[in-house]
Amino acid sequence: MKNLTIADRSLEWLLASATDAMLIVDKQGQIVLANPALERLFGYEHGALAGKTLETLIPERFRQEHTGLRSHYIGHPRPRAMGAGMELFAVRKDGSEFMVEVSLSPLQSSDMQPVVMATIYDISARKQAERALQDSERRMRAVFETAVDAIITIDERGIMERVNPAAERMFGYSEAEVCGKNVSMLMPSPHREQHDGYLAHYAQTGEKRVIGKGREVEGLRRDGSVFPMDLAVAEMEIGGRRMFTGLVRDITERKQAEAQGREMQARLRELAAHQEKIKEHERTRIAQEIHDELGGLLTGMKAYVNVLIERAGAQSDP
Repeated sequence: MKNLTIADRSLEWLLASATDAMLIVDKQGQIVLANPALERLFGYEHGALAGKTLETLIPERFRQEHTGLRSHYIGHPRPRAMGAGMELFAVRKDGSEFMVEVSLSPLQSSDMQPVVMATIYDISARKQAERALQDSERRMRAVFETAVDAIITIDERGIMERVNPAAERMFGYSEAEVCGKNVSMLMPSPHREQHDGYLAHYAQTGEKRVIGKGREVEGLRRDGSVFPMDLAVAEMEIGGRRMFTGLVRDITERKQAEAQGREMQARLRELAAHQEKIKEHERTRIAQEIHDELGGLLTGMKAYVNVLIERAGAQSDP
């Protein structure tokens, strides 16, 4: 390291012991010093970067633009983060690229010439994690937006924060109309008046009545109509806040089908009873007919026998 106003080469020792990748460039953009952490990060042997231009560490497609930015910074030096709001890329010796953040600090050489110290952070892992999180959020948003069932998210006070399109269609409100309002507006009496008390009771005692369980309740549409629905509630914690997500399904058709089924079963029972009555009546009628026919036949046979007996007695008299 040369011409820097740092006694006993203390800056060079500091950079050599630093765990962050750091370098110093002069006003021409040549690398005066690169610490071991930076050499390892970019894949260079010790001392191999000295005298090379800073653009050696930048992908070729950005080098021309960077030269102009570097010259402007030398003319207007101040400590700052480089490329705020932008994605910055660096290139290793093997040609592989990675995303970085850069902090710049102006210094002066012994002859009062400006130099710049840059600290470079490899943010590839962080960006990968951010992209994974964004992808996960997009997938969750897609599920939320396209779910057939209504989804409503509330805080521990019962205030609605998110309502998906299925819930908008189910209750007749837009998300903007209900967000910031108490979810009890979607409930008929007496559930509306009881809901806040339930939340307060749960907050104080931890006793769960609905959370983690499915149950049948009633909902109230914007037009005032009441309908039956299945409700499942899940609890979660986001940023230290207790939140609840309700999964709601309109079961009007199911209830109607169940009622129709019960009515049909009742009719079948009535029909079976009626058929049994008819069968019993028919058995009685047949039995009566058989009784009458047998009775008539026996009476006739009895009269015939009596005649035969009389005739036999008459023939036996002298």
